[in-house]
Amino acid sequence: MAPAYFAARRDETVVEELHGKKIADPYRWMEDPDAQETQAFVDEQNKVYDETTAGLLDLRACVASRLTKIFNFPKCTCYTRHGGRLFFEHNTGLQQQFVVKMQEDFDKEAEVL
Repeated sequence: MAPAYFAARRDETVVEELHGKKIADPYRWMEDPDAQETQAFVDEQNKVYDETTAGLLDLRACVASRLTKIFNFPKCTCYTRHGGRLFFEHNTGLQQQFVVKMQEDFDKEAEVL
């Protein structure tokens, strides 16, 4: 049985002209994650997903555990030098965002910007 998807509203009034072509963007309203309508849509989509995968909780936990183990390692971008200082980004493993750091030289301590 196919899941009952929550129908997303199409806003036919949003049309842009790019390089001489008219481009419709009926789901532009979804780009605002803080809008009540967007949050309601996401909640409904999550509800459909949870209902559809309810029998897979053990598998979901197993996959989540494995992915956590795979991606939990320190990551660092290449250094770039600007104004005599070294800049790079660092992630300890499971941080959602990299942290921008700066240091005076390779033998100096890095500081978070």
